[in-house]
Amino acid sequence: MRKLALLLPVAFTASCASSRPDYHAPGYAGANCVDLLALADEQPLAPNQTVNLIPLGKAGDASHHLAIVGEEPLHKHEHHAVTVCGLRGEGVMRLVHPDGNRTIQMGPGSVVLVPAGTAHSFKSTGGAPYVALAIFSPAYDGKDAVRVEP
Repeated sequence: MRKLALLLPVAFTASCASSRPDYHAPGYAGANCVDLLALADEQPLAPNQTVNLIPLGKAGDASHHLAIVGEEPLHKHEHHAVTVCGLRGEGVMRLVHPDGNRTIQMGPGSVVLVPAGTAHSFKSTGGAPYVALAIFSPAYDGKDAVRVEP
């Protein structure tokens, strides 16, 4: 499983060849192929911005976003689970759950599932924003992020 977690970000960041076929099913709206690290370099955090969530594509049951994060306060998504796949940088993901809290060190190749309704926060610790692929299920509409008091 560790090998798979390490290989996923490599596949996501590989250069996109112009002759690459479109493997998306009908109903998917988004780019065929995106160099995620190049996109992160093109759209960095603005001076007072702590999170930049860039939509990449979506279907009814999932959406894909490039997340560039300096620090994200404790919050939850009532109706969306999110899988975070680390691409570049270092940071700490905090999960607050009735069954127990977790603090997870994140880096390139890290993969964390945050179930719907689970409070979570993130802080970049590597001196630069953390870059990750965030996969929401169902497709994220931006409406159910609720701040949670620590």
